[in-house]
Amino acid sequence: MSSLKTLFAIMGLSVAAISSAAAGSVDMKGLYVDGSVGVNFTSYSFSSIHSTTFSKAGINVNAGYKVNDYLAPEIGYTYYGIGLNGVDVALKGMIPLNVGTYGASIFGKVGAAHLFTTSGGSSSVTDPMLGAGFAVGVSKNVDWTVQANAVIDSFSNYSYSTIGLVSTGLTYNFG
Repeated sequence: MSSLKTLFAIMGLSVAAISSAAAGSVDMKGLYVDGSVGVNFTSYSFSSIHSTTFSKAGINVNAGYKVNDYLAPEIGYTYYGIGLNGVDVALKGMIPLNVGTYGASIFGKVGAAHLFTTSGGSSSVTDPMLGAGFAVGVSKNVDWTVQANAVIDSFSNYSYSTIGLVSTGLTYNFG
């Protein structure tokens, strides 16, 4: 779990560094789509053994609707690179930052993900999903994003477990 906390701390420091760069803002509402590539991670705790592993490449795509500057319902699909897929529904909370020509934001997600296997038989589970990241506007309609999304307690034989994806990609805002 400490590796996951370290990851979120690094993401927070990155946002702080970007925030001190310049001034400006953009107000984009409406439909958006994003795609990203990254690496999956698994983290579990069993008795006194704790482990976090980063292993295979994965992809994530999402579609959402920015209701206002602070809130967006979102649906997504993630391939974790290990024969495991996830479909999720989440609420995305955003904090706009008045930086750069096209703005930036930090965000968090909370929702549920349905995980299912694509090889070696079929099994599925639905569990809580959390996410966090930041977005930096690179043009009027395009943002560069870095995010980490995690599905919590997806394996019942461990006292605590997480599978997720740390990724970077682009968001296109139709608004």
